[in-house]
Amino acid sequence: MNASAALAQQIERYRQMTGEERLSIALGLHEMSCDIAREGIRHGHPGADPC
Repeated sequence: MNASAALAQQIERYRQMTGEERLSIALGLHEMSCDIAREGIRHGHPGADPC
């Protein structure tokens, strides 16, 4: 399967989901991106106060 076909299949699966399911995925991705950003900040500033 190439990238274009995979994307089309992913979009079709999203269309089959309820709005609540899609929102849950979006919120999970947002939380994961915030966690990654926080880890990057901690890595770049190891002595910083966590507050």
